[in-house]
Amino acid sequence: PPLALAAAVLLAACSLEVGQYFQLARALGLRPGSLPAIILGSTFSPTDILMYLLGCFTSFILERKLSAQKSWLASKMH
Repeated sequence: PPLALAAAVLLAACSLEVGQYFQLARALGLRPGSLPAIILGSTFSPTDILMYLLGCFTSFILERKLSAQKSWLASKMH
């Protein structure tokens, strides 16, 4: 389901941002530059959260529109 997928992606992305806000990589003692530290990130940005929200919303809307067009086209072919 597109909504569940968009919500899961947004939740994961925002969780990473919250971890960055609280310096999770440093709190876990991860070596700067190590793969886990890079994956978690180190710089919190509220703009990133806005961009994640915008991206998830856009992908959800596009999926709904494309799905509706596909259904409409399939109904016309039968």
